[in-house]
Amino acid sequence: MYVRAKSSPRSKNISIQIVKSQRIDGKIKQHVIRHVGTTTPGAALEELKQVARSIIIELQHDEMLLKKKPYASVNSSRFGQLLSVDGALLLRGVSLEESKRVILGIHDVYGYIYDHIGFKNPFSHPSKRQRSAQILREIVLARIANPDSKRASVHILAKQFGVKLKLDHVYQMMDKIDDGFCEQIQKYALQSTLQLTGEKLRVLFYDATTLYFESFTEDELKRNGYSKDLKFNQPQVVLALFMTENGLPVGYELFPGNTFEGHTLTTSLHKLKERYQIDQVVLVADRGMFSDKNLRFMQEHHYRYIVGARLKSLDETSQSQILSWLDSLDKETITDEITHRIQVTSKSECLIKIFFAPLTHEDHGKMFKPTYVLWRENEQWHLAFYEEVELIKMIPLSDIPELSVILLAIPEFDKKLSRNSRAAIKSLIVTYHNQPRWLVLSYRTQRALKDRRDREKAIQKLQQRLRRSHNPKQLISQYGFQKFIQVEGDAELQIDQNWTLAIFYKLHLKTIDYVFYANYRRKPVSI
Repeated sequence: MYVRAKSSPRSKNISIQIVKSQRIDGKIKQHVIRHVGTTTPGAALEELKQVARSIIIELQHDEMLLKKKPYASVNSSRFGQLLSVDGALLLRGVSLEESKRVILGIHDVYGYIYDHIGFKNPFSHPSKRQRSAQILREIVLARIANPDSKRASVHILAKQFGVKLKLDHVYQMMDKIDDGFCEQIQKYALQSTLQLTGEKLRVLFYDATTLYFESFTEDELKRNGYSKDLKFNQPQVVLALFMTENGLPVGYELFPGNTFEGHTLTTSLHKLKERYQIDQVVLVADRGMFSDKNLRFMQEHHYRYIVGARLKSLDETSQSQILSWLDSLDKETITDEITHRIQVTSKSECLIKIFFAPLTHEDHGKMFKPTYVLWRENEQWHLAFYEEVELIKMIPLSDIPELSVILLAIPEFDKKLSRNSRAAIKSLIVTYHNQPRWLVLSYRTQRALKDRRDREKAIQKLQQRLRRSHNPKQLISQYGFQKFIQVEGDAELQIDQNWTLAIFYKLHLKTIDYVFYANYRRKPVSI
C-alpha cells in the first residue's frame, strides 16, 4: 500500500488516496483502498499525506493481527515510529491500545438544559439531598440517551459515560421522591414552558394513558383496570397529562389503575388551576375523555373547550342539518377547507324528583343516576344536582328564572302540583341540563380524498376475500372466544350493495372533522 496524490486538469485540488497494487491475470492493477481527502497544494497537502501514512500503518497492523503473526515478525522500526502533523501526535504504531470510550455530548448538552430548567436539586431538603440529586441527574440523562430500566441505566452510565453508580443507591434516591418533589418539578417545567413560548397558556391538550408493572400484586395505587397495553391481569396506574399546543408538558397526575380516564379530568383541572393560577384556556381532548358529566362540569365552570363529537349520538334534526350543509357544498370548487357552525342540544338523560318536604338520608341514597332534586324546606324551594349518590352542586333558582315563576304561583298550603305544572318544571330542568353547544363542521378536500380511498380500499379488500373463499369460517375473526365458533350448513356470503352505497353517501360525513366548541358568552370564536 502507498499514498497516491491524484490531480485533475479541470481542478486545482489534489485528492489523496491509499492505493494497493494487485496482480490480476498477469497484470499489475491499482485498487483504491480509501479516499483520505481533497485539498489544495501546500502545507495542507503534506498534512493530509501524513494522515494517509498513519492510516496505512493501522491497516497493515490490522492485517498482521488477522494473519496472527507475532509482533517480532513486523518491522519494529516501521511500526514503532511516531507520526505527527505540526507537532501533534497521530499514532504510535502497535503500542496503541484502546482503554475505554466515553461519550460526553449528553452531559454537555442535556445536562446544561437539565440544570437551566431548575432540576438541579428539586428535593425537599436540598442541602441534605445533594448526592441523591446527583444520582437523579445521571439516571435522567441515561434515560434520554437510551430509555431502559434502572439496572440497565446504571450499566449504560458505566459503560458509555464512565459514571459508576450502585443500583442500591438509585433505589434509595427514589425513596426520597415525595409529593412535594413532584409538584416542584411540574412547577419548574411550566415556568420553562412559559419562558420558551413568551406568553400565557391559551390552549391545553389533555389525555390519559396507562402504565403497567411487571407484577401481579395490587396496592392502593397499582390496580388492575382497562389497559391500553392489553395487560388486563397486571396492576397499572393511569397517567393524565396536560400539554401545550407545541407539545410541551405542563402538568400531570397519577390515578389508581382502575380509574376510568374520563373521571380524571375534573380532578386534574382543579389541581392545575390551583397550583398555577391559570385563568382562561381552551381545553382540547377526544370525545372519550369528555363525557356528559365532564361537559356539564366545563359548562358550569365556564371553561372553553374543543372536543370531538359523535355524530350518531346527535338527534335527527342535527344530523339532517349536517347532511343538508354537506349536500349544499360545491366540493369541486373547494381547494382547501370550509367551515360551518350549527347549534345543537345534547340529549343526555336525567331524573327529576320533586318533594314538598325536606330530604331524608334515605332519599340521598337513591341518587345513583344524574338526578335533579327540587324540594321545599322552611317555606323555601331548593334545587340540587346529584350524581352517584354525591351532591354535585346547589343550583340557584335565579339560573332558571322561568322555574321561579312557577314555584311562586304555588300556595304555601298546597301539597300537590298539577300535572301541567310538573310537566313544565321537568321540561325547564331538562332544558337546563341539556344546554346548547356549538357544533363546528369542517370540510377538508384532502381529508375527503383520503377517506374515499380508504373506503374503496376496504370494499376491494372484502371483495378479494369473498373471491378467495366462500367459507364463512374464514371470515370470522380468531380473536378471543370467536375462534371457538363453528359454522354449520350452507351459507352464501355477499356484500350488501345498499349498505355500500350508504357508505359513499351518508357516511361521506367521515370527511367532516366535527368538533364541539363551547362559548358561553355567545360570541363564536373562529378556530
